[in-house]
Amino acid sequence: MNKVLAGLTLAGAMLVNGVAAAAPVDFGNGFVDFGWYTEVTYSDGSVLHWIDVTETVGRSFNDVSNQLATDNAAVGQDTTGGWRYASGTEVSLMVGTWVGDGLALDFRDSSSGPYAMHELVPLLGYTYSDSSNWETLGLTSDTLSVFHELAVIAHYGTAFDDYYNENNRLREPTESEPFFGSFLVRDASSVPSPATLPLLLSGLAGLAWVRRRK
Repeated sequence: MNKVLAGLTLAGAMLVNGVAAAAPVDFGNGFVDFGWYTEVTYSDGSVLHWIDVTETVGRSFNDVSNQLATDNAAVGQDTTGGWRYASGTEVSLMVGTWVGDGLALDFRDSSSGPYAMHELVPLLGYTYSDSSNWETLGLTSDTLSVFHELAVIAHYGTAFDDYYNENNRLREPTESEPFFGSFLVRDASSVPSPATLPLLLSGLAGLAWVRRRK
């Protein structure tokens, strides 16, 4: 996926990039890659959009939450209709939908087949990689005390693939690291209709210009 945060607000950049996006790639399992986000259709017919996790690498939970509140308000939405943090269960169900069993498991390993788990890592965005390990690590809305949990999708070379929600790798709301981002979703039914996009884009572009002036 392509990085899209370059001077615009989060929502503004996404809307702009959405208009000019390349042709989507349909994986045939309910997943469609639109470049800066992935659309996932679930067995019950619901549809969620997932932002490339690398868009939020190096940003804390509080930082991203504040950005979302501002950007959602700019297009007349809130966290019930606009972009929001995904829960650990939502991430687990998304992984289960990818591999084909539709189960929201807290731990998986070594899935294989046409939709192997490691193929999901580049689709959602690498947040960490070295010569033999590739991982997507993202904060979720799940908390333990005041800490937020990380969900991890990992490919460890030829050894095995892993997915897990981690309640032993917790992050404070103000903590940020270069190796994890955030799992952000929105309900596809909340996406503005094409007829409203020109107005939204002009307003968001103006907002971005004002912020750059500051």
